[in-house]
Amino acid sequence: MNHLANITKKELKELLTPGTIVSIVMVVVLFSCLGTMMSGQSEDVAAPKEIGIVYGGELDGELTHYTPPGGDTVVVTPRWLISNAYSSTYGVTDPSAVANHIHFMTASYGQGDAIVSEMKSNNYEYVLSIPTELKANFDASKQTELSTYFVYKQGGLFSSVSSSTGTLMIDGMSTLLSYATEA
Repeated sequence: MNHLANITKKELKELLTPGTIVSIVMVVVLFSCLGTMMSGQSEDVAAPKEIGIVYGGELDGELTHYTPPGGDTVVVTPRWLISNAYSSTYGVTDPSAVANHIHFMTASYGQGDAIVSEMKSNNYEYVLSIPTELKANFDASKQTELSTYFVYKQGGLFSSVSSSTGTLMIDGMSTLLSYATEA
């Protein structure tokens, strides 16, 4: 056993030189700084954002009914669809908080310049534009094409996240509509 202890001491002396100790300390400091920077940016990205909605149709007009497993039947409206998709995307469960972050715009679907102008003046990071044909297309089982707008800000690793969270919101709306039509 004494020989093993002697060999271990010798190997540790050879491995733990001042150069290797400095390298280890520098790597720890570097990763600590990176972790601090990333956590600050990721918290900002995960925070609920102000988004604009362009929809000229009836927001409270019924699209269909949906009964979740073990729940009560819900009337699916465009407003309900948008609110629930926002809630699931950003993890906001309070309906009044969701309503405070969703802003219905005056621009119309297809008016790109007007949408971008209103978006910039109101400081929205993301705008979802839904055509007024949503109800008619839903009734006819036709696909509806949505338009999305987002502001790209140069600024690091998470600069284009608003576009991907908006896409998540559209996916959430699509999923909710799929469940509603299967019921």
